[in-house]
Amino acid sequence: MSRPVRIAFATNSDAGQYNIHLAAIHSLLEHHHADVESHLLAQAPGRKRCPMDVEFHEMPGMSNVAAINAISPLQETEETCGQATASQPPGFFGALKVIPLIPAIISPWQPSEYISITHAIEDVLIKIKPDLVVIDDVLFQAADAADKLEVPYIILSPSAWKDMASHEQGLKTFMLPLMGSGWTYPLPVHIIPFNFILVLYFIYNISTNPQLKAVFAAQGSRVHPVILPHTRHTPPLHGSPPPRVPHISA
Repeated sequence: MSRPVRIAFATNSDAGQYNIHLAAIHSLLEHHHADVESHLLAQAPGRKRCPMDVEFHEMPGMSNVAAINAISPLQETEETCGQATASQPPGFFGALKVIPLIPAIISPWQPSEYISITHAIEDVLIKIKPDLVVIDDVLFQAADAADKLEVPYIILSPSAWKDMASHEQGLKTFMLPLMGSGWTYPLPVHIIPFNFILVLYFIYNISTNPQLKAVFAAQGSRVHPVILPHTRHTPPLHGSPPPRVPHISA
């Protein structure tokens, strides 16, 4: 008799990210209990919410929200999950205020913390030998670990698909409403120049942020030094992603 399919869920313990992973695990337990062996990797606060039939593996360090709190004067909680920091009225000027905050929300860990978490995830993956890793969209350490060990993975995200794959769209990125703008797609013609400015401002902030540059330098061996995990494909962003693209928007 063959062993069950082994799936590792790697996520921050913050409610917004953690809940969708718990929902996926619950569905697997309900419909495929005998066929799937689930493991859950998260920071210590996530242990108390881990289902009984799932093995919990504690990651070191702070969750995304806790790390944001360590560097941000605006105190986040598990309930706000970044909204207190990044909540601004939609539109051009609202997006201008949000964009400088995005690097800290995306990867708020210090380089040494980032690498420590990455190595811990690698150790767990080596130990349990999963067939698939399901990764939180802002836990880039897990994507780095899976890439290094050549373990198949997908991204499970509460974010819109366009915000996870726009970096692979080339010049078409300028035609996609930037996060925080609240603009519709397709963009009205008179809005395109304003969106162009926002995208350039976003690229500038990502490229020049000292925190991200330090993390990239510490990563060293990463093939694609971009802030979002590379999907190994260049999917079109009209409609849903093709089935072979490793990303799920919850």
